[in-house]
Amino acid sequence: MTAFLAIVEDTWRQSKQQVVFFILAGVLVLTAIGFLAGFKVKNNAEGKQVMSLPFGSDEEAGLGLDFLWDAKYRELVHQELKHDEALRRKREEYEAAQARFAELARSGTPGDEALTAANNAIDDKRRELKDLQTSQLEAAQEVVDQRTKGLSEMDKGVEIWLHWTVWLLFKFSMWLFIAGCAGYFPGMLAAGAVDVLVSKPISRAQLFFGKFLGGMVLYSALLLAVYLLVFVGVGIRTGVWHGRLFAGIPLTIFSAALLYSMVAWIGVFTRSTAFAIIIGYLFYFIIDTFVGWTQRIGEIGELAESFSTVKAVSDFAKIAFPGFGRLEDAASAAVLNVPILEFQPFLVATLWMAACLGTAYWRFQKLDF
Repeated sequence: MTAFLAIVEDTWRQSKQQVVFFILAGVLVLTAIGFLAGFKVKNNAEGKQVMSLPFGSDEEAGLGLDFLWDAKYRELVHQELKHDEALRRKREEYEAAQARFAELARSGTPGDEALTAANNAIDDKRRELKDLQTSQLEAAQEVVDQRTKGLSEMDKGVEIWLHWTVWLLFKFSMWLFIAGCAGYFPGMLAAGAVDVLVSKPISRAQLFFGKFLGGMVLYSALLLAVYLLVFVGVGIRTGVWHGRLFAGIPLTIFSAALLYSMVAWIGVFTRSTAFAIIIGYLFYFIIDTFVGWTQRIGEIGELAESFSTVKAVSDFAKIAFPGFGRLEDAASAAVLNVPILEFQPFLVATLWMAACLGTAYWRFQKLDF
């Protein structure tokens, strides 16, 4: 424990020497303050308190954020219940029936029994598709009704506001954490710094994983402090103490750990802070953005069915790359009590983290110092 605390202290020493960590802290705190000041509490036309944006007259009705909550919550429930997948399969059956009818029409004659049967099949599949859409809407609404019993307009406004807060804090913290953590391993491996650490009774495993966990401890402490600021500030201003705000923390920390493992891998192999920053941003901004778009395109039925290559690339992207966008969506959705995290992206992200840390540690053991 003493060795671990020593490494955490060394990580904090490095952070104090880097302006980026304080910029990260400043941006997150300012973001939290912005969300605390970015709304107002007012009475709607029915005399009920609602959360609203800080513009428009108090007499205007229907401007509470609760109306945005309804649409967003229903959208997330559809994702949770995997309605898109079922619709895609049913749409494929419907289009297959259409293709069968067209093929028979080219070779058959009007009144042919096979042609009539194929036409009836189209009607059946169209009816099934419509019934499925109706049943999905009813199922989603049932879930919404069950989970929102007793929620007031103010409760809904606070939930959607905190949903956006978690989403933006996730993005800002990932962007700046890349630069904040990029220098930890190269700085530790610099001449002189590593000699001091190695001279202490600390194994290389403690040194390597202690440095990784030290960075995560600092990030987690900062994130928790910002979340507490938002929780207390919104609670005081609205009277709604929404504890599910903290449900966004685990996935945010997990995503930061995944990103840190990639940056650490680059830092150990290159010993260059600048290179770790460049590659880290290249992956997060460009590669992960492309992967995220590719994964989502494959879920759009019409595009996936029209372009089989796109669907194949999308399926490969889901298996081969961790999607920060999916983790981000799951973190912000957790605030609304909608568990949309799928097992596959979490598993892929875990495997990437294990591979990065495993190979980086192997390289760390081989280094001479």
